[in-house]
Amino acid sequence: MIKFQPLSVSLLLSLALLVGCPGDPDDDSAGDDDAGDDDDGGPVEYRFTLGVIADPHVTGNVEHAERLDAAVAWMNDHASERDIRFVVVLGDIGWNSGIDTVKPQLDALSMPYVPITGDNEIHAGDEEAFFDTFTPQWELLSTTLDGWQMATMPVDNPVAGKLSWFNNFSFDYEGVHFIGLDWCVRGDHGLLGDTGDLHDFEGGSFQFWEDDLAGREGDPQASIVLLTHIPMQILMFDIDELEKVYEVMTAVGDAHYGNLAGHVHIDATFTEADGLYELITYDATWDDDVTVGLVEVSGNDQRFEYHHELHIVPFGG
Repeated sequence: MIKFQPLSVSLLLSLALLVGCPGDPDDDSAGDDDAGDDDDGGPVEYRFTLGVIADPHVTGNVEHAERLDAAVAWMNDHASERDIRFVVVLGDIGWNSGIDTVKPQLDALSMPYVPITGDNEIHAGDEEAFFDTFTPQWELLSTTLDGWQMATMPVDNPVAGKLSWFNNFSFDYEGVHFIGLDWCVRGDHGLLGDTGDLHDFEGGSFQFWEDDLAGREGDPQASIVLLTHIPMQILMFDIDELEKVYEVMTAVGDAHYGNLAGHVHIDATFTEADGLYELITYDATWDDDVTVGLVEVSGNDQRFEYHHELHIVPFGG
């Protein structure tokens, strides 16, 4: 969220705290998928750990850049010990003068990283520049992550009346299917620009999600994790949009484990749609404590479990 919109930021934070059932991301049970079932294939075995960085807000502000450097250094320092295989960066990464400097900062990570577009890149007019900046990284990911698929951009956006560069992709890792979906609003820089939009038209994000899920119905081993900047939650989307979201999810049974998201600048876990999926939101690195997330993934032939941790990164700025 953009620093020069303090009223909308405060409102969004307040609304986020009122929605759903926030829990503690450090709770061992937070995010367990079907944990505790007796007839679930027996003990699960550890598979991998992924790292999470949210909302660096690199704009030319020196401290914001230093905070991201601290988060990157922490991931590198703990990569071997914690078996961090890749890092997802959940939007609002860099814009304005930051668009030129933030990629080299993330390139310092010792493991692959997955950059996601945030609403601020769009509000600042850097949507295309962000795409150009990180295209080499997405091309690299296509050679390092199994099953990498990414929507070809730009596409005509009939709602905004211009071209859009939607950041939609998917890949597989150790049995888990990850889908990145771009719900950021185009064409509105007011309060509604801080909410979400399904972009439900040809070439849009919703169609990418539906197409990506085609053929996955009835797979008992499926576990799907959605990576977004905008949290998939009421007040970010209207009721009609969420009904479409729920329909897509229920079409593949309980395959969708959850949604990892940024944007709201809080660390919390929400149980959405009566347990249909978990929503885990992450605080921004650019203000207050520099926090990063780790997600340990374990599984067997029938189910997966997700253990979430938050870590405060030492920072002297």
